[in-house]
Amino acid sequence: MSVQSKEWAVAALFHAIGPVRAALLPGWCGNFLLSSAEVRATLPDVERAQSVSTDRPVY
Repeated sequence: MSVQSKEWAVAALFHAIGPVRAALLPGWCGNFLLSSAEVRATLPDVERAQSVSTDRPVY
């Protein structure tokens, strides 16, 4: 059995989370390498981009 998609996964992710939250993610869709310090610095934005909250609009 095989599952295939004609859509690009990153485009689907960005569509799902919207442009405001997508802009919080570091790098360009996997084309990045972060040091441990950079990971710690960007982690709050990544968590905010991936969170689901009812107190703010989802774009």
